[in-house]
Amino acid sequence: FAMSGLIGMSRDVAEGIPGARVLPGGGMAFTRLGIRGRVEFGRGSTDILFDLGYPVSGALQVRTAGLWHDLLNSLGRPDHKVGDEEFDAAFDVSTTERGLAERVLTPAIRKVLRGVGLYGRFLFRISGAGFLLRLAAHPGSARELDTWIVAAFQLLEAIPGTEGAERIQTVSEGTVVDRESACQICGGTLVVGALVRCAKCS
Repeated sequence: FAMSGLIGMSRDVAEGIPGARVLPGGGMAFTRLGIRGRVEFGRGSTDILFDLGYPVSGALQVRTAGLWHDLLNSLGRPDHKVGDEEFDAAFDVSTTERGLAERVLTPAIRKVLRGVGLYGRFLFRISGAGFLLRLAAHPGSARELDTWIVAAFQLLEAIPGTEGAERIQTVSEGTVVDRESACQICGGTLVVGALVRCAKCS
């Protein structure tokens, strides 16, 4: 697809994501759970990334299995297994922290990844560098791009620690007053106060 087509798809999808905007060179920027994310189009690939903004303990990578996966298994050097025979056969899993794969790759998330796999080869990785979901293709339609972004949102929500991203934040300081209060000197209405909201609403 020409870049103009990808920009058009991004524009259509961005209309359904609060606060999303289309980037000048194609792709999108948005937030989810208060975490900044973006879509970038490479040569024959689509990246969905999130800047997690907090340290991730360990790293986890899941990618579509290929010849190398089968070769290592035949040599008795298998990748990490999650105990789901169908999933273990279809994907290559590696992790640096014991138990991380089991915490993230729940049955529901394995189903999401199987769905992503229907669109071809992909790489899913979380680490200290952030979150990456890379599909080895460009979307064929706005609906397809939307499906990929929704899958990324589901994967993001499965990462340990993201629940802390919805912490309460103070975005301005002041004194909360009743709307009917007035200054005793000038009689002006006192309506300036603190606005407190969670990062998800910001």
